[in-house]
Amino acid sequence: MFQIVLKKSGLETAVASVVLKNISTRNIEGALVNIKSMGQLITANTTLLSSKGMKATLPSTLATKFDELTNLSNQQNEIMKERKTLTDDNKGSYVALKAFIADVRKIGKTLYQGEVKADEYNVTKLLTKLHSSGGKGGTNLPTSA
Repeated sequence: MFQIVLKKSGLETAVASVVLKNISTRNIEGALVNIKSMGQLITANTTLLSSKGMKATLPSTLATKFDELTNLSNQQNEIMKERKTLTDDNKGSYVALKAFIADVRKIGKTLYQGEVKADEYNVTKLLTKLHSSGGKGGTNLPTSA
């Protein structure tokens, strides 16, 4: 609708099209930049746009929606940062677990060298034992530093 008002007033309609495209492709940062540009366009041409059918509440509605999108974008960024932190923590725990399993495997292979029991100290069999015990009653695994 606002594009029609812009066309009737003879102003550039690309900004409104880009805002709609950014919103439909979920490019919120791009939408925020273009909403700001659209707000400046409206501010500079309020009288002309009002005479061509723009609602008087559009500038305040646009400012409100800009603030809402900014807040939602900030919330999403915080969630993404938290997710990255959790992923990094999990990766550290995985590396510590992998090192622990490698140590157990090496010690078992060395300790039982030449015996049938040495065959039990490979990663697949160690993980099978770990899963079958449900992670109970064993040694405490090291935590990442």
